[in-house]
Amino acid sequence: MSKVKNKSPSHILRGCTYCDDKNNFSDEKLISDIQKGKQQAFSCLMHRYQEQIFRYIQRISYFSPERAEEIAQGVWISAWKDLKSGKFNLQQKFGPWIYRIAHNHTISAYRKAKTRHEFETHSLDDALLKNIADGVTLTEEVQKKINSQHVHYILSHMTPRHRSVLVLRFLQDKKYSDISHILHISEGAVTSLLHRAKNTFRSVAEREHFRF
Repeated sequence: MSKVKNKSPSHILRGCTYCDDKNNFSDEKLISDIQKGKQQAFSCLMHRYQEQIFRYIQRISYFSPERAEEIAQGVWISAWKDLKSGKFNLQQKFGPWIYRIAHNHTISAYRKAKTRHEFETHSLDDALLKNIADGVTLTEEVQKKINSQHVHYILSHMTPRHRSVLVLRFLQDKKYSDISHILHISEGAVTSLLHRAKNTFRSVAEREHFRF
């Protein structure tokens, strides 16, 4: 295996010449190439996942775009180190794996911000937020009135764990098996957590519907 120099993910991304059409390569192929010393293969993985990872970070944390970008950079640096060192298990899927890293980094940053009283919520310009309301059984009256801004308000009053499972299921469109890996819980626990999160969402929505 050829020696891989310790360059940052952003450096690799800027110098990408490895693939003109990243969709021609599977995640498994790219990871195999990274572990063989082909640094530019990592840029293809970043292109493929960076937008959804950034969105996930923002959706579960309500951090500013600048802070979310800082966290995302840390996620990709961690992924790069693990991939090039051979720590990644080729039997697992890359998607849930990178999401789990993103989740852990984000929750850690969220807790630190709360502890230091440095946390400020930022509004999300996210038209897909309404998908969460569509996935939760609401009364007909609330369903008619609720919009993305209302969903934003409700999510901001939920715990990060409940917010995360709703975002993963209804915004990131993840399967239960993937959510299980990302949150590091069993699929049965995912079902229970999602049920509780839906109940919490519904309770807040129906309590606050007079404001809609």
